[in-house]
Amino acid sequence: MSDSGSRSSELSGGTITALVCALVLIAAFVWNTLDTIMPAQERWAALTTFGVLALGYTLLGSATVYDRLGFTVRRDPRALLVLLALVPALYASYSAAVREFTVSGLLTAIAYVALPALLFRQAQGRSIPTLTDLVAALYLLLSLAIGLVPTLTLPRLDGQVSLFAFITAPLLLVLLAMRGWRGLGFTWFLTKRDLGTALLVAAVLGVGIAPLALVLGVAPPPFADTNALNLLVQMVLLYFLIALPAELLFRGFIQRGITRYAEYVLRQEQQRTSESRLRRNAPALLGIGLTALVFGLSQLPGSANPPATLVLATLTGVGYGLVYLRTEKVTASAVAHALVLWVVQMLGAL
Repeated sequence: MSDSGSRSSELSGGTITALVCALVLIAAFVWNTLDTIMPAQERWAALTTFGVLALGYTLLGSATVYDRLGFTVRRDPRALLVLLALVPALYASYSAAVREFTVSGLLTAIAYVALPALLFRQAQGRSIPTLTDLVAALYLLLSLAIGLVPTLTLPRLDGQVSLFAFITAPLLLVLLAMRGWRGLGFTWFLTKRDLGTALLVAAVLGVGIAPLALVLGVAPPPFADTNALNLLVQMVLLYFLIALPAELLFRGFIQRGITRYAEYVLRQEQQRTSESRLRRNAPALLGIGLTALVFGLSQLPGSANPPATLVLATLTGVGYGLVYLRTEKVTASAVAHALVLWVVQMLGAL
């Protein structure tokens, strides 16, 4: 009876926290688009599409919801098909509302969910990452980086986020739940130690990287409005729309995948020539380094100074990777990620 009550309490607490996060995110989106002039139909379409994705995204931050979803979609493939069908359905409804619907766009939306789903399903039941997992992740990353998906934004005018970039986070979570991937660290419960680690790394990167990014011309556009309320809204949007999706993909999936595979390889060795601390930490260090490099490469499209972008983005990736290694939570590494972006854009506005 106590176990049942504990699970119920965990589900309730995680769900309430997720709903609060969703409401905060939706409120920030509404506030940031109030001054954007657009037809009522487009505004409503953007708000409803954003709201649906925000709810699906944040609710999966409850470990109980994530685990139950994984159990359901593994047991009944029809449940997975229904969830995946929401992506082309959202594209069709939103693009039609803003008069940008195309058949090729719809086909692209279908491929965007179908190909990774098929690749992840090939590895279902495997306890270690596989090559098909990596291909699925790279497909999602490249689709966004080089524009293989429609460039629709929410809202259409003065877009706050790419539709497909926002779709990627809940899509990846659903696919990883189907895959049986545990231990992502996507949770809304952060301890003081988690936040302290994130703040420390953000401070180091903010002091060391932010000025260089501005001097070298690779910083993101500065904030247009620096009043206190707008800065708070921008922090919320940076965290949920940029930092956390990136951390889910790079740290929660790629870094953790590389680390787990390297640990598996070490365990399979018949003869160990050394049991040094460096050797024991090698999988984690390899995961951090390779993921940081991939993160740096992903920032190159459209960069005005590719060498500087690669170096600075890779260094920040190392920092975020260390936060993830220390806390095992992508929501913590996303705090550092969002703060660094916020500081850079804030300094650029001064």
